[in-house]
Amino acid sequence: MEQISLLEQIDDNPTKKYLCVVKDDKIVDMTFEDIFDTNTFNEFYAVTYVSSPAFFSKVVKDFKKVKFIIGIDDSEYLSSFTSGIEKFVDIKGRIDFWNDLQKEVKEKICDESISIRFTLDAPIHSKIYLLNNSETGFKRVVIGSANLTEKAFINKKQYEDIIIFDNDVEKYDLYYNQRFKPLFEAGVNYIPDIIRKKYLKNPSVILFSKEVATEILNNDLEINRNKFCVLTDEQMAELKSRSQQLEEHYEVKKEEIQRSTNIINHITKKKGNNYILKPPDELKKQTLQIETIILKASKNITDDVRQFYRFMDKTNTLSVVDKNNHEFYKPFSEKIDIENIRKNLELINRFVNAYELFTFKTNKTYQSKIMEIILFSFMSPYIWKLREEIVLKTSSESNRSTFPVFLVIAGRAASGKTTALEFIGLLLGNNSPYYIPYSLIQSGRTVDKNKLESYFDSEYLAPILVDEIPSSFFTGKTGENIIKEISNNTTGKHPVMIGTTNVREFNTTSQVLRRIYYIQVDSEFNTKEFNAESKKYLNEIESEIDNSLFKDFSYRIAEKIKNEEILYKENDCLFLAREIFKEYYKECGMNVPEWFPHQPFYDYEERGKEIWKNIYENNRDAFIEKDDGTIYVNTSIIFNNPRERENIVNYLGIGCVKEDSQILLLNGDIFYNYIGIKPRNSFISTIKKYIKR
Repeated sequence: MEQISLLEQIDDNPTKKYLCVVKDDKIVDMTFEDIFDTNTFNEFYAVTYVSSPAFFSKVVKDFKKVKFIIGIDDSEYLSSFTSGIEKFVDIKGRIDFWNDLQKEVKEKICDESISIRFTLDAPIHSKIYLLNNSETGFKRVVIGSANLTEKAFINKKQYEDIIIFDNDVEKYDLYYNQRFKPLFEAGVNYIPDIIRKKYLKNPSVILFSKEVATEILNNDLEINRNKFCVLTDEQMAELKSRSQQLEEHYEVKKEEIQRSTNIINHITKKKGNNYILKPPDELKKQTLQIETIILKASKNITDDVRQFYRFMDKTNTLSVVDKNNHEFYKPFSEKIDIENIRKNLELINRFVNAYELFTFKTNKTYQSKIMEIILFSFMSPYIWKLREEIVLKTSSESNRSTFPVFLVIAGRAASGKTTALEFIGLLLGNNSPYYIPYSLIQSGRTVDKNKLESYFDSEYLAPILVDEIPSSFFTGKTGENIIKEISNNTTGKHPVMIGTTNVREFNTTSQVLRRIYYIQVDSEFNTKEFNAESKKYLNEIESEIDNSLFKDFSYRIAEKIKNEEILYKENDCLFLAREIFKEYYKECGMNVPEWFPHQPFYDYEERGKEIWKNIYENNRDAFIEKDDGTIYVNTSIIFNNPRERENIVNYLGIGCVKEDSQILLLNGDIFYNYIGIKPRNSFISTIKKYIKR
């Protein structure tokens, strides 16, 4: 009790010193501007941990000459010797550091007025600051506990001690020659030469990509080959066990260490009891593997509007990135009270009912489709698990694509598809604007493969919400290959993509179709009659909705996984979501709405049936039936050009097409069954078949 009282008194004391500065054997008041005085000194040499490029820039930008050695954070004290090597292969971290530096600092790094290095052989925990005036010879030595961080020098709330020796030439020379200089000469450049060269050609932000990262890594390995340390068996074992020593919620840091370890495994090889750097010719053979590992680098947290949900293996629950500490995950899944469940359930019902109240069509089917989209969004962080489960159950990798990684919401203008996307974002706790435009994953006229794959290669499980995907994404070779590759080959934890597109332009091949979930929402909102009213109605709902129901949903999913309950049914990845929402309605004493979807939709197939039924009924002369039951289609009568022909043929059901080259031949029985029409010559065909027997 006395200790608590004492601390409280200290905390209330306005004269207390968090940063204790001792100079000339006295405690003095000095700001960091006084300590690192650019009016008195023009050269700055330091060994210390740096918390942010912004604060680093603030301190060093006005010195004419800077030599800097980056150390480790106090929290990493006594950590593995391999932290330097991990920093070396963390190309994304080095690029991010560069991008966040002030322009003046970047320019001084390019002309070598500022040099930043770190060591590979062991972590540095020293805090040494040496200041010099090259004209007057005035020198300053600063040593103590404080790293070069805002927390230590400005923000307070952390006790630090430093001692300043002014014009003590003997101490300055001792620290410079016997401590700083050997460390600096043994170090390697933190800012890669490739970055400096790119900036000199084009002074803009250096974009992280696997190609840039691999180029930097290969170049750095070549120029620092003589400084790359030899690893012993014990050291390599220590490296590999680093990530296991962290608590489960430090998933981001664990990922970084695991990624670094994988790269180190690829660039070194065993020689006796040690691991050495592979020669250049062997490193070249590792390029593809290293690029794949680098591609796994986490996206910058500011580039994404999603909440950063992660699946925790021990508990089967979701955790989310702490906004104040991006290396820490806090629990997300939790049971909420029944009143909160009822409130959110009623808000969802009201939202779905908007598609009846304010649209031209009042068919309950459209409301069902909106609810189906909501169910898919809730289940989306677990699609990866269903895909893993079905592969294990069937012992067949080919079944992985049974459950779709892509949900496509197709609709006309004013059909409310973007509104639905925004509402999903709100339900899942996304940041405004809740979804991303297609332009963010676009390069030129097509999708940027690297950008899109970087989302899917992340273990952040909130769905990727993309608005206004063009038809070319589904018909072009690039988009088609990406869909097939992601659907077939993406394993482990990964998100899904939910996107909107224009229904009139949409069509795709059967290869793509069987890998996506297509939902068509084409009931337009009556903007002439209900524009103001519908906007007010939807705004009221959106102002009250939050992600608390999703918290409970993820909690219930975890319980069902723990109890080994059925997670899916064949061809229905939303089975569990349907069951949980039925539980909600029952617990809240609410009736399950008549528009609630109890099974998946097959909208693309239904659309295809309708299109070909109309084509057949309006162009019967173009369909010539053969004796063997096949149908020759005179496409010149039906279609205006080859592009239209290709698009419409894509809508034919599985098994309908017998040949599609110069001519179009259909399997008669399958085609007629597909469009739901009896053959014109069914009686005659039957007689002919009977006579042939």
